[in-house]
Amino acid sequence: MNHHGFVPGRLRQALLRSKKTATALAAHLDVADNTVSRYLKGQLVPRPDVLRNIADFLEEPVAFFLTPLPPNVDEGSPSFMRSYAAATKRARLSAEAFKERTREATLYLDRHVELPSARFPQFRYGDDPAALSERDLERLAVETRRFWGLGDGPIANVVRLLEHNGAVVVRTDLGDKTLNAFSQWGLPEDRPYIILSDGKQSAVGSRFDAAHEIAHMVLHRHLPREVVTRPEVHKLIEKQANRFAGAFLMPAESFSRSIFLTTLSALRELRDVWGAAIGSMIMRLTELDLISDRQARRLWESYAPMRRRETYENDGVPLEMPAAMRQAFEILNSDCGISPAQMVKDIPFAVTDMAAIGSLPLGYFRDDSLPIRARHAKGSSILEFRRAKPEGG
Repeated sequence: MNHHGFVPGRLRQALLRSKKTATALAAHLDVADNTVSRYLKGQLVPRPDVLRNIADFLEEPVAFFLTPLPPNVDEGSPSFMRSYAAATKRARLSAEAFKERTREATLYLDRHVELPSARFPQFRYGDDPAALSERDLERLAVETRRFWGLGDGPIANVVRLLEHNGAVVVRTDLGDKTLNAFSQWGLPEDRPYIILSDGKQSAVGSRFDAAHEIAHMVLHRHLPREVVTRPEVHKLIEKQANRFAGAFLMPAESFSRSIFLTTLSALRELRDVWGAAIGSMIMRLTELDLISDRQARRLWESYAPMRRRETYENDGVPLEMPAAMRQAFEILNSDCGISPAQMVKDIPFAVTDMAAIGSLPLGYFRDDSLPIRARHAKGSSILEFRRAKPEGG
């Protein structure tokens, strides 16, 4: 990327990503709030020393603020966030800013590496999600499985499925324990971005989150932004995504055939088979009328003590980790000859975000000298290899 002058939009993005306010930045710089406001509007350019101070405060390289912004995502493509409670506004905006960085890194990689094309079905029903019935959601979940050739059995790895079908999947800290996942269909590149929380240590819970985002990408991505942001519509599409996710992970016929007993211990056995939380299976049993209301109440009461632990905590099963972006960065280095040090010059984000986007260790993008120095011969533990003397020498 070519570095030019100060880019106000980068300052705005850095503030959102860091969850810091313009007022806090002004206090740090010891300037009036209006000064930072003028920076954000492009009416005033910070001096080089001030820019370095801004970069330190927001934990970004100086070059970040001098790099032009890429074309924006089409405003008609809505964002979807999965949370069990209302995540803070700052956490949501920070997640949005991280998604923009993920998109920017993907566009950079796509110029050098051939990423899988997006292969997602899209089901259109107008601009009113209420037109979809529960029976429709069950059918569309099955059709999505057929589109991807999945059959009707358990899905081995949902994250890998997404990546094989062209989704960019990243796992990172979303900054709020109630914010579990986030997705958006990127336009004009026509590719989904799915961000999963690494704060959630439950593998089965995270699989459901990923399936929930699949629902949004196939059912709701065509909806206008102004429709999705209506509170009543948002509540409805979240409910639809949950129903779709359950049907996608546990198809009605095959899941029903696997049920022999409707006890908590029996569901524990099926948990590893379907890769689904016990709570999700109880909900599925209810949706498919496989248990009575009384049985459901009894199961929920028995399940209550372990519900939070199963949803959020480590369940002994490794999280499904993304691999495609890491592979793309490694190919960029090995096959295209672009060093990690050059990558962070071309995409000058904070190294922590670059590492998260690529599922790579922090050290991959750092070009620090190693603390290696010569030893004195005396007491050295290094073996000396000497040329053998010729015979007769």
